[in-house]
Amino acid sequence: MRLLRHLPQCAYSLGVGILALAACTRAPARDPLLLNGQPGAGPDASETFPQPPPLSPLVEYAVIMVPAGETLTVREQAGSSGSEVAQFEPDQRPVQVTGVTSQLGSSVWVEVDLPDGGKGWMRAWNLTEARTPEQACSDPRLASTLDQFLQAAQAGDPLALRHTVSPWRGLAVRLDARGGEVRVAPESLGDLYVEDLRIDWLTRPEAGVGSTGSFHQDVVEPLAAAVKTLPPVCGELPAGETAFSPEWPSEYANLNFVAFHAPSDPTGSEFVWTTWAVGFDFAGGVPYVAVIIRYQGEI
Repeated sequence: MRLLRHLPQCAYSLGVGILALAACTRAPARDPLLLNGQPGAGPDASETFPQPPPLSPLVEYAVIMVPAGETLTVREQAGSSGSEVAQFEPDQRPVQVTGVTSQLGSSVWVEVDLPDGGKGWMRAWNLTEARTPEQACSDPRLASTLDQFLQAAQAGDPLALRHTVSPWRGLAVRLDARGGEVRVAPESLGDLYVEDLRIDWLTRPEAGVGSTGSFHQDVVEPLAAAVKTLPPVCGELPAGETAFSPEWPSEYANLNFVAFHAPSDPTGSEFVWTTWAVGFDFAGGVPYVAVIIRYQGEI
């Protein structure tokens, strides 16, 4: 699927309709949101949960999920076989939609206005509602959304978790900022709580972190501790001494983020520090948790 090529080569996804789960041992899925493949058919069917909202011509959008050095092809008609009519940059904004969409299989295509006139089509997957860092960082809902995300994750409640996670893209996790990315589709968040599930976090050996583990132990608990004890820094990525320059991923340039930095101990190695960064995706005017990345020092 072309839209996932921006991920590191070793990346895989958890979830229906994206990529098959690989490189971890798991029991049969017990996601309460899925029964016989039908969302909402289980005991929580009476509950409502976020769906990708319609894209509005009254809203300003921005391109995401395109790595630096590449461009996003805009096509004459919906579908990957359509003729190319334009190229959008990885950080292109603003992008205006016309409100016309087309569902092709599992993909939603949206008609957009071209900067030089005319119209074209692109996948809605590659759009987020545009917010400047100033707008996002002054929005108190970022903090409350993250709190709700952590409460739901600690409680092991995938339905409540789904209310806080990007309805378009689900949740992406990088426990090694320079390693691979694990992506969980919104409808498959319950897979994170399957008993004895071991997730391959796609970390590099030189990163000095465990390669497999659980969502709760490796992500939720340390992130919750960081949020509880460390001051948030919005739109900046504080870091300590390291052999590389920590950067927010270029494919998420138009997603705003909040970071929590635990500096090195003055009595220990200056390379022993950790920064957690949480990226937010706006949909329907509401912020959702979309990306979690852990940065650590390397010698």
